[in-house]
Amino acid sequence: MKIYTHSYVDLDAAFSASLVKLHNSDKKCTIEFVSADHDGVGLDTDSIIVDLEAGGKGLKGDKSAFSSYLNMYCKNTYKEAFTNLSRFIDAQDSTGDWSTGNEIYGEGMESIPTLQYLFNSLRSSYDDDKALVNFAHNVLIGELKNYKKYRKALVEAEEAEWVYNNIAITKGVETQTTGILFSKGADFVIYEDGNNLGVLRSKYLAEVNLGNKLKSELPSWFHHESGFLSSWGTRKAIKSTPPSISSEQLAGIIHTLF
Repeated sequence: MKIYTHSYVDLDAAFSASLVKLHNSDKKCTIEFVSADHDGVGLDTDSIIVDLEAGGKGLKGDKSAFSSYLNMYCKNTYKEAFTNLSRFIDAQDSTGDWSTGNEIYGEGMESIPTLQYLFNSLRSSYDDDKALVNFAHNVLIGELKNYKKYRKALVEAEEAEWVYNNIAITKGVETQTTGILFSKGADFVIYEDGNNLGVLRSKYLAEVNLGNKLKSELPSWFHHESGFLSSWGTRKAIKSTPPSISSEQLAGIIHTLF
């Protein structure tokens, strides 16, 4: 099956073509690039045309071809996994600027490094439509994997142990688990991961610096200067030996000091 989109691909063209390919992964798909003003004459009948009018044969969409194809043809897993991406592409493609499309205004908004910013940089680096579509395809694959990790994190958050009403202890391995626990009302989240043990505090307790009080209790631990983390090992620095205290003992210290 052939997928057609316009040459000199923009964000919508690259991602909508990649979405069609991903959605039809059971078929052998090739992506071809034609002029944006192509009238559709001569294009394969067994084809899908995105981000092109193509004489009425293509899918342009109300705001973007990406969101239109997603909502019209894709299963709920795709819709949920690509919700934020779809909103961004809609805003960017319908107005030419992501912040205007989201009705966000202010000086310097255009300088925020977004997906569009990265896409433009890759355009300058590669100047190759196929390379940009491959980039978009890899982003979609990653978003699907992130969605599956998020679903797992929801389960891990449900399995967490709560002590002293505001401290959650998790043995989960997904990075999103702590964020979910904070959203459930935790002031502190203690994580166990192999030999690693640590505590994070909620962003709503910015005045609390964990290290200021824990450093004397746990001098051999790492205490982030910003005060949001104290740990015996992290994903960036995995410990080969176990900590000197348990997660329950750490919770007791946190409860006493804070």
